[in-house]
Amino acid sequence: MRVLVAEADADAAKKLTEVLSRWNLAAEVLHDGGEALLWLHRNRPPAAILGGHLPGLASPAIAEIVKRTAELAGTKLIRVAPIDEPVGAPEFEADRIVEPGELAHGLESALEALGVGDRPALAAPIKPQPSRSAAPRTPAGPPDARVAAAERLARIIVSDIILYNQEKFQRAAADGSVAAVLEAELMEASVLFRQRIPEEVRANRDFLVEELERRAKAL
Repeated sequence: MRVLVAEADADAAKKLTEVLSRWNLAAEVLHDGGEALLWLHRNRPPAAILGGHLPGLASPAIAEIVKRTAELAGTKLIRVAPIDEPVGAPEFEADRIVEPGELAHGLESALEALGVGDRPALAAPIKPQPSRSAAPRTPAGPPDARVAAAERLARIIVSDIILYNQEKFQRAAADGSVAAVLEAELMEASVLFRQRIPEEVRANRDFLVEELERRAKAL
């Protein structure tokens, strides 16, 4: 079974295809919106993952055409929100939304909820994320843009840590010791975090540990 991954960012597309492979799904990766729409019409896949900033034809336009085309009624749309998307930006209609900081877990949750692909035999059932197709994005927490940026970067970094240390993360989450078990990974990741986030923002919170523990509790 083949699904579409229309994503301009090559790294994000790679992470998405890795998840799809675990779910017994092949991916057709395209980086141009016009090519993506043409492929959709020719192949009518069970699902299409649409990222942001697609050249040729933007994802909202692709989604509108898909939703209006009877032949594509069976194609489920999964939206990957761009990391630099401002709060309050318009969102196109999609069956599920995947946050950029939670690509792996978010996509798995979407596939589970939509019944697309085969859940890995060794994976525990995933709690489906609520659909946000009709809800506008709203600010969360303090209205400080720097804090919001730090939280978003922490989600991205922690998602990468979990993606490449899944078994270790799951064992540590069960024991309640994720921060200790993944200490080396957190220290390595903190170098990038310190480069990107000002000290005055990092001073009062450990964003990476908070996000890692939040993800562990969500299992």
